[in-house]
Amino acid sequence: MNTETLQTKLRRLDEIILLPGNPKKHDVSDIKESFRTWGVLKTFGVNPETGHDIDGNGRLETLRMMYAAGEDAPKNVVVKREKVDGKLVNVWYVLTVDLPFDRETEDIVALRLNRGQDKGGYDEQKVFAVLEQAAAYGRLEQ
Repeated sequence: MNTETLQTKLRRLDEIILLPGNPKKHDVSDIKESFRTWGVLKTFGVNPETGHDIDGNGRLETLRMMYAAGEDAPKNVVVKREKVDGKLVNVWYVLTVDLPFDRETEDIVALRLNRGQDKGGYDEQKVFAVLEQAAAYGRLEQ
């Protein structure tokens, strides 16, 4: 029996490192729109050995851009007042889960996670049903 469990923790946004050489492209404007509407709904998968973000580079990149632009933190981002370089500033924290892999494996895991999502596809009838429901509630733009 496997007794290991995932460990979650809050991490400072600026302490998570984007995965070097990540081949995945991201629609930052769409991610930002989702954050503005719904907030941050998924944890970030971080390798505690390297500090690299294995699962969530597009979301991480988007949050960093929002922070740098002085925007309000989306829902589910924890904001703490801390001293940074002698100034009291808002610091953003996000919920992460530890994904402990060796450096050589983390790139493979990240690619596999992305490919699994890409290959899934959609049931078009169910997509249309959700879109009809959104239209009925006046929320199609979301």
